[in-house]
Amino acid sequence: MNKILSTAVLMSAFFTFSNAAHSDQSVVSEVLSETSYVEIGETGVIGKWFDPIGPAEIAIQMNEQGEYFFHRRNADGSEGLYKLRKDSENVFHRDDKFGHMYRVEDEGLALLDNQGFIRMAALSVSE
Repeated sequence: MNKILSTAVLMSAFFTFSNAAHSDQSVVSEVLSETSYVEIGETGVIGKWFDPIGPAEIAIQMNEQGEYFFHRRNADGSEGLYKLRKDSENVFHRDDKFGHMYRVEDEGLALLDNQGFIRMAALSVSE
């Protein structure tokens, strides 16, 4: 089983949409409706999660050009799409002023920022 599918996710309650790669709602909706997943380093949706803070649906995806994106749809219907950078340790960086990072761990996906660990959140069970 895909290790990410058995992990939890961490999401920050504070998101600024000013650093979004773009806000094409059809792309965000398409990715969030995906039901099959791939491994890190493969093209497709790596995982989907539910963030109880917001609340929001989220997903991490790699496109055919090898770029990673973070997709978020909030309960109020607003959506955001952020470009991520993956380092050699499989940590996904938003490269924003807060230093948001998403790190895959055995027990989940950790959300961190410039000050350290923020929280853990569970894998989406909305499907």
